[in-house]
Amino acid sequence: MLRSFDSTAFALAALLLFGGDPARAALTYYDSRLAFDSDNAELAFEDFEEGTPETNFDAPLDSATNNAVFSPGEIAPGVSFSTDGSPGLDLRLQQLDTTLVLAPPSMLRRLVIDFSIPVRAVGLDVYQFNAAGNVSIEVFGQSGALGSASVPTSLAGAFFGVYSSSANITQIVIDDSDIVPGIDDIEFGVPGAPVLNYFGSRLAFGNAYPGLAVEDFEEGTPDTNFGSPLDSTTNNAIFSPGDILPGVSFSADPGSSLDLRLRQLATTIVFSTPSAAQRLLIDFPGGAQAVGMDVYQFNAAGDVILETFGQSGLLGTTRVETDQAGAFFGVESLGEPITRIRIDDTDILPGIDDVAFAPEPASLSLGLASLAALAGAARLRTRAA
Repeated sequence: MLRSFDSTAFALAALLLFGGDPARAALTYYDSRLAFDSDNAELAFEDFEEGTPETNFDAPLDSATNNAVFSPGEIAPGVSFSTDGSPGLDLRLQQLDTTLVLAPPSMLRRLVIDFSIPVRAVGLDVYQFNAAGNVSIEVFGQSGALGSASVPTSLAGAFFGVYSSSANITQIVIDDSDIVPGIDDIEFGVPGAPVLNYFGSRLAFGNAYPGLAVEDFEEGTPDTNFGSPLDSTTNNAIFSPGDILPGVSFSADPGSSLDLRLRQLATTIVFSTPSAAQRLLIDFPGGAQAVGMDVYQFNAAGDVILETFGQSGLLGTTRVETDQAGAFFGVESLGEPITRIRIDDTDILPGIDDVAFAPEPASLSLGLASLAALAGAARLRTRAA
């Protein structure tokens, strides 16, 4: 429910206190996740459940973190967690009953949450370790402090939510001068805007999107360069029509006459480009709700940059650390179909394999019709032969 200090009287008092700055007076607070979610739909979510608990580690914690506690892609993009105390082993993932809670290892540090994407609403569970009491939460925007609240909590946790109607929230600072604070289940973003959720394993992706067809490029002839695009209609020395699933197209940026390549890697065939100067593009003409694939780097280990696009433009960016053994990348978009994924590695050649995608419902029937047409054409070619 809305807190009492969200009343008209509080807003008027804030206007007087802050000299009429509308950004400081335009915060709505919540102490119920149900009420917060009802008013602020389609936000990104981070629950820290992929991490290894009971271990101290260095800040910051974000989607690129790669240590003994988290792997790249396990934290939602657009948010970063740190402390404002002394650097070095300044964060800890704490097991608390059946959940994992992010906290500083001592009461001498405050938890800091920074946002690198537009954020108007933030909701999270707030804890105090060892005793009950109030936790101070400060909300900041680009212009400075937007407001603050005091939340009574304990080891059982309490919900805190805030919505800003007139300025983006860029930072949340959580302080407890007596007991170590902790946070869990953080939601953030612009209500109603497209939200990306990432998957760090094919098992988790498959559980969310079971039964998807997989493009494995195994029909192609490896170790040969060929021209873009590669799709279900491609007919060259590498692929025949119908070898590639309908609804997806592969190309390179910048393009050239021989800008794609299949590479034999151990027992599998990996799709790539011939040069590190080119980026891989995966386009979904009918839109996709979710995409999952194995991502490789040839010759060395390191980060691959993956950008997800919709019709409105760039939806989000994340990094996956990988090598010739491959690593899984999965993404789902809630609110806007995925139209393109761009894969970049500024140092080493990236490659992909076993691409699965969930088409938007409207495009599914069209894709099935295209597949049937290609199958019919293949039968006619067989009879003619």
